[in-house]
Order: sequence, then C-alpha cells, then structure tokens
Amino acid sequence: MTIVDVHWASYGYALGVRLKAIREMRGLSQTKLADLSGLSRTTISIIERNESNSGTATRPTLQTIYTLARVLHVPPAVLLPGVGKTVADVFTEDTPGDLSIEIHWPTQAIDVVAFSPHYIETAYPGQIPEFDQYELEKVEQQHELEAPITDRD
Repeated sequence: MTIVDVHWASYGYALGVRLKAIREMRGLSQTKLADLSGLSRTTISIIERNESNSGTATRPTLQTIYTLARVLHVPPAVLLPGVGKTVADVFTEDTPGDLSIEIHWPTQAIDVVAFSPHYIETAYPGQIPEFDQYELEKVEQQHELEAPITDRD
C-alpha cells in the first residue's frame, strides 16, 4: 500500500460514512439507491465500506459522486469529506484549513427529511423525489420559532 492509498483511505472512509448516513436519512436501502442511480448495489456497498474487492480503499469517480448526490437530493459537497479545507495527509473532522469556506447545508427543512414511502416503493431513475410530508411538517414546526435550520447544532 502506498502513502497515496493510506492518504485516500481516510477520506474514502469519511465518504462512506456520509453516504450511508444520508442514504439512511432518506429511508433508502442500498438496493433502492442502486436502482435509482443506475449503479450496482455492490458499488454502493463498496463505497460505504470503503473497501474494494482487491482490499484497497475505494476510488469512486466524480460521475459516481454527482450521480449519488443527485439521487439523494443533496449538494455533492455534502458527500465529500473535507470540503472547504486544505487536503491533509489524513482526513480528520477537526483538521482546520488555512482559509475558511462556508458551505451551508441543510438550508431548508426538506433537506433533512426522508423520501416518502410511496416514492421509495415506486421511484424510477430521473424522477424528482417526493418527501415524507408528515415528517416535513414536523421538522418545519420544530423550526418555525427557532433559528434557521442552518444554525442548528
């Protein structure tokens, strides 16, 4: 394993953690995410585990990242670890960059709501997502009198 592989492995791990968390937040199985994205379920699993069939860290393409972001209805930056920071030897959540860049997400209640059960069951590639209206109303009510959703802890 080269230093580049070790370096990438920490970023790949964080990408996998983010992908799984967002997929689960949306209420999707790996199989359904694969169906909607046109990727294989194995590809989704490999990215989430950060381990390729050869035992090395995964190296998903830019097209794969953007495809997943589109299907999950999130900005691509949400999937990518270390956005807004300089690239470090090993990715850690608390590694500060020299110049700060703020990326605000979530920006609206719908950003943190699961897809609707109907959408999960019947969605097809390219379809605009439908969100769980009950959950959306609940999130909107929680934040109606509070600070904007981007200011949450």
